[in-house]
Amino acid sequence: MSGLAVFGNSGAGEGEFNRPTGISCNEYGDVYVADTGNNRIVRLYYKDGKLRFIRNIGKAGSGDGEFNRPLYVEMDSSGKLYVSDNGNNRIQVFSKSGGFLYSIDQTKGISNPRGICVVDENQRYLGYKQNCIYVIDGYFNRLQKFDLNGNIVRGVRVDEKLGRKVVLTTLDYDYYGNLYLVDYFNSQVHKFSPDLAYITSYGSYGTDDYKFEKPTGISIYRHYGQVIVSDKESAQYFWIGSDVTNFRVARIQAVPPVNALQFDFFLTEKSFVTMEIELDKDKKITVCKNIQLEQGENSISWEIPPEYVPLILPGQKYTTNVRVMATYSSYPHIEKVAKAEFVY
Repeated sequence: MSGLAVFGNSGAGEGEFNRPTGISCNEYGDVYVADTGNNRIVRLYYKDGKLRFIRNIGKAGSGDGEFNRPLYVEMDSSGKLYVSDNGNNRIQVFSKSGGFLYSIDQTKGISNPRGICVVDENQRYLGYKQNCIYVIDGYFNRLQKFDLNGNIVRGVRVDEKLGRKVVLTTLDYDYYGNLYLVDYFNSQVHKFSPDLAYITSYGSYGTDDYKFEKPTGISIYRHYGQVIVSDKESAQYFWIGSDVTNFRVARIQAVPPVNALQFDFFLTEKSFVTMEIELDKDKKITVCKNIQLEQGENSISWEIPPEYVPLILPGQKYTTNVRVMATYSSYPHIEKVAKAEFVY
């Protein structure tokens, strides 16, 4: 990746910024920037490779349409604007033209809001249809879900869920509605389901591949499953893939005995799954091929076909390979392989 151009200067005039934090844009050229130090939202327009200034929205204060450290901004499919008004402990909602509509404040459970993302069922490239607002708030450690009227649906303390300190900054979501939270303190990205169930974490501190240096931002292009993460020194480019964990194989115990196996595993993404048992280095038995399974805990019970029963001997050790590939990504050859041994 390389930079194309720079817009703006330091200051308080038109097209100038003071410690800008969040940014949101759409395919129609609308661009909004949370100009934190100037306590306003700056609206820009992108066309023919250039940005131009349109207007400023808001000023310093605590009234409707006024801001105290606006940090992040987000648009829904209709162009409505959602702003995390951090110092006023609220989310403010504006029309596309910049008119104040309503706010979600401390009476609804908002405190110190930071990153925000808005999901509505009319958005393009969204397989999980819902209408909601996700907010990172509290002491950089809480994820909350609200409906579009500002009523809380559920929340989770991410530090308690992970069992360690976190400093969450912002978030985004993928085609299936899964959330990706940026953790500045641990240099990680944490993945949660649309209902705020923890899925997995990616990364650690460092400069090698799959490592981050104090990441602060994330953006996901849901059409193709592309992910951009910004950190201290750079921006990193990823494709959404799938991982398989806690893979276990065991013979099913029953009376009378049956020739069957149980396969248990956890998928971090909805996936195509292929599984094989190695009899020796040249011969394998296919348990399943490219079956589609959901994200989360999965179990497969497999009755050994009669022609294979003589080949799988009691007391012998075998290795099972499972290959998983995300159903959603335009980079179709990212596979993860896991192995598990079992004694039949």
